[in-house]
Amino acid sequence: MPDGAQGLSGVEAADRLRQYGRNEIEDTTPSLATRIIHWIATPMSAMFLAAAVLSFAAGNDADSLIIVVLFAMNVGVGAWHEAKADTAIRKLKEHLAVVVKVKRDGQWLRLPSSELVPDDVVELSTGALVPADVRFISARNITVNDSVVTGESLPKQKVAGDEAYSGSFVATGLCTATVTSTGSRTYFGKTLSLIDHARPQSGLERDILSISKFLSIVSLVVMIMLTVVLALSQQSFLGIATLDISLLIAGIPVALPTVMTLIISVGVVELAGQSIIVRRLSSLEDLANVNLLLTDKTGTLTENRITVADLTPFIQMSESDIWARALAASPEADENPLTAAVRTAAAGHVSNPLKVVDVIPGDSERKRATAIFQERDARFVVSMGAPQIIEGLCAFDDDVRSRFRQAVSEAAHGGFRVLALADTTGTEERNMRLVAVLFLADALRADAPETVRFMQEQGIAVKMVTGDSYDVATEVARTLGLEGRIMRRSELEGDESRRLADALPTCGGFAEVMPKDKYEIVRSAMSSRPPHVVAVTGDGVNDVPPVKAANVGIAVTN
Repeated sequence: MPDGAQGLSGVEAADRLRQYGRNEIEDTTPSLATRIIHWIATPMSAMFLAAAVLSFAAGNDADSLIIVVLFAMNVGVGAWHEAKADTAIRKLKEHLAVVVKVKRDGQWLRLPSSELVPDDVVELSTGALVPADVRFISARNITVNDSVVTGESLPKQKVAGDEAYSGSFVATGLCTATVTSTGSRTYFGKTLSLIDHARPQSGLERDILSISKFLSIVSLVVMIMLTVVLALSQQSFLGIATLDISLLIAGIPVALPTVMTLIISVGVVELAGQSIIVRRLSSLEDLANVNLLLTDKTGTLTENRITVADLTPFIQMSESDIWARALAASPEADENPLTAAVRTAAAGHVSNPLKVVDVIPGDSERKRATAIFQERDARFVVSMGAPQIIEGLCAFDDDVRSRFRQAVSEAAHGGFRVLALADTTGTEERNMRLVAVLFLADALRADAPETVRFMQEQGIAVKMVTGDSYDVATEVARTLGLEGRIMRRSELEGDESRRLADALPTCGGFAEVMPKDKYEIVRSAMSSRPPHVVAVTGDGVNDVPPVKAANVGIAVTN
């Protein structure tokens, strides 16, 4: 694809790689040694070690050894399970390594995306993952799906000069682009910087610590009382000290954390059999206490796949004939996901496709696809595309025009994308008749309504948090039965934490939010009074901060 951009030389690329580093997000996963140190540096561990020291001081070497062994098991099992989960995730990342076409020294090469540097020139085509933040140099019918980054379900049209984020992918077309940011400086990298890497204490950990503190305080009070009584009875100091140490050791439930860790580990093994990786044991400890689920929409409640939701005819024609015309105007050469959805829907309605003699795929300039087909001894032309474009090709009377515009308006308010279908005799697109209007949407997952209903029946409040538009979010919430109105991002401006705390009990979700907003919603829910135990589901880059910040973070599908 001619673009005139020469790209970097090998020497320049090497210099920039040293300057900017590899095109990788910094791995903040702690090492096994770090995990062990973290597990040791907790109040529960301090109580373990105190019990071991007291037992050793009292001359009970066997008891001291047992306590140390239990302590090592508790730390070792937890750290081992989490390290195994991280190893599995690293292997998944290796399988997902991206190779990209890069221009170096005037030649096109295929290199790992990790070697990209700013000002590199890359070529991207349909289905390609955008490997870094880029600015388009030349674009031919380019649409980019940003759903994993922004949460918007439908692809966006791009032209030369526009930008695309690392993590999005090319839905249609061919382009060359220059890399603007790599690694932690990309939009993705900055999103990850929102995450507080401090490990939250789980509810079970707090409960065990509270029980241990209570028992220890009771033991201490009893020890003081007995010490006073025995001292007044003139008992020997060695006897009193031995009894005091025995009471202190008996009051610390040294086996409880180990037993609980082993029980949770059994659950981890069961989940592993269902292809679920538990990365942090404390999240599994909190799972049973969750009372608020904040769920992403695109790719989580929906399939992130465009489908035809409905079709409204505007002329007297059989449904099969309408779908046949829609199929004719959806050539396979047109890689737009909207026309792909029409082809999929039409396949179930058309047994005898029309005899197409010529076709013009849709593009960003025409905003429609056109086909000429033969039916008996006559030729017809059929066009399908953006409503405003098809309207300009049709000969309407006032009644049809009014109904058409009303249908398009209602579809927009319902969160649907609209395609209009028109035909006429001959081979020229003029004085056409409107055949039908097709409504497209991101299809709900088949099990989403049942899952939401199950959560609500278990006393778990479900709220949707999406970057998609207000109209789309409202329609999905209505379909799923989410109670309460959808709030726009603009309604959270000002004292955001207070507004969120007030809104959570009554709203059904949030629309048009950015990654930072999702993160703040989670933090506000966890710090509210009374605090919520929050689970967050997501499948995209924009979901990473809230998933990491929540008591229970669940990464789904992707």
